[in-house]
Amino acid sequence: MATGLQKRLSSPPWIKGMVSVIAVAMPVVTTLLLHAEGVTWISAGFAAMSVIGVAGLIEIALTAVVLDDDVLRIRGLKSRRNIPKKELANVTWESGCGVSVQLVDGSWVQLPEVGKNSQALTNSIRAWLRKRD
Repeated sequence: MATGLQKRLSSPPWIKGMVSVIAVAMPVVTTLLLHAEGVTWISAGFAAMSVIGVAGLIEIALTAVVLDDDVLRIRGLKSRRNIPKKELANVTWESGCGVSVQLVDGSWVQLPEVGKNSQALTNSIRAWLRKRD
């Protein structure tokens, strides 16, 4: 029986805020440097960091792991994947590798980093898996 409840695991607001400040500050600094000194290696470096900052902001806004009633939804910048709960066999994490889920066919799916530590994300998914209908 579907309850319509879901849990979205994404980066915490303070990380999103910090990335937003960087994404806004880099173009401002680039503009100030271009007006003050013209095109230099430093202004070119800040321009490159501006692009990286905006890309980081977009990625952090889109990346999430959603625990729906009966589906694990993995959202990222380049991909989206839905895995039915009945197809999940196990979830684990290891230092340096992040969180992975094992499917019933034996294959593994790597989950994106969502700003939480790997153990907390693993525990959230394990608790969600235990709530089988």
